[in-house]
Amino acid sequence: MTTTKKAGGATFVGFTYEEFNKYMGRAFRALRPKPVDRGGEISYVLTITDRFVVIVQSSIHKGYDTAAQSGTDPIRVGWGYLDQGGKFRPLVAKFEIVKRTENWRDNLEDRVNDFVSEYYAHKIQYDARLLPQGGSCTSSV
Repeated sequence: MTTTKKAGGATFVGFTYEEFNKYMGRAFRALRPKPVDRGGEISYVLTITDRFVVIVQSSIHKGYDTAAQSGTDPIRVGWGYLDQGGKFRPLVAKFEIVKRTENWRDNLEDRVNDFVSEYYAHKIQYDARLLPQGGSCTSSV
């Protein structure tokens, strides 16, 4: 892990694919993190349900062992669902940014937990989006 002091007080923290992969497996074990290639960047699919997922874009590009350099590419987090063909459909206009500073782990956990909480707070409405026209939704919350 590399650190570089930036003007303004924030300390940039670099990491390797191995370090990030280990962290994702431990921090989000219950969401079964799965690394995938999304547009040349290593991303992680965190499963809320069989259709609703959180995507974490690592800032580690395919073919590289470390995250992008300071100031070039933050970690990004968004959520959505998988359509019937398995294609990701976002439920946010823009993915949220997690700056790669000394608190990135806590900030990433907060963002992921916010999306998971949002899903469970409005489970019936989100599940209803996936029903065929004229279907009904029941929940056992």
